[in-house]
Amino acid sequence: MECSNIIEAELNKGDISQSLFKGSPSKNSITDLQLVLFELGFRTELKWDNYQADGDYGNATVNAVAAFAKKNKYQSDGLSVSNKLAELLLQRHDFLPDMYILWSIYKSDLRTRKYISKGTPMSITAIQVLLNELGYGKELNFPKYGADGLYGQSTKNAMIKFANDHGITSDGDLLTRPLVNLLIKKINPYYGKKWGGFGIAKLTQ
Repeated sequence: MECSNIIEAELNKGDISQSLFKGSPSKNSITDLQLVLFELGFRTELKWDNYQADGDYGNATVNAVAAFAKKNKYQSDGLSVSNKLAELLLQRHDFLPDMYILWSIYKSDLRTRKYISKGTPMSITAIQVLLNELGYGKELNFPKYGADGLYGQSTKNAMIKFANDHGITSDGDLLTRPLVNLLIKKINPYYGKKWGGFGIAKLTQ
């Protein structure tokens, strides 16, 4: 996506907390952080209607960083961004285009069949990461394959068990209405409010 490039460059230099902290003069890096947080759905915490991406790491940005960290089960008061937290921000942000597509499927009537196996490597990777975080690493054989973006038997097995554990019959590939609804329900906690609605607007631009 168009933002996050500055954060990625700063992260590659070393300790990003030297640039991203409350009161930092690094306006460009902070602006990029604010844009990322906005696209991740933290508009309310950023007080976007008042400040937008102003490059000021003030209380609103502190609140947005802390809110993202809490949703993603990472300990942070929001006063600065560590390398690990920046990596998590970038990961969630990198997955957004494919999450937007899943959201658009969620909002559709599903008369046209959709399959996980026919998605992009990034969309499959995103689902593998999600399933691993939800406790299906064994079925994914995650220690061996990780999130490789390939739809194989391990990914299929993990999706089948995930669905079955929630009372849904699935072949591990077809995105049925119950399965899509469940995926969105599990994805929502990692993002801010209305992230999906923002994605629909992005997809139609």
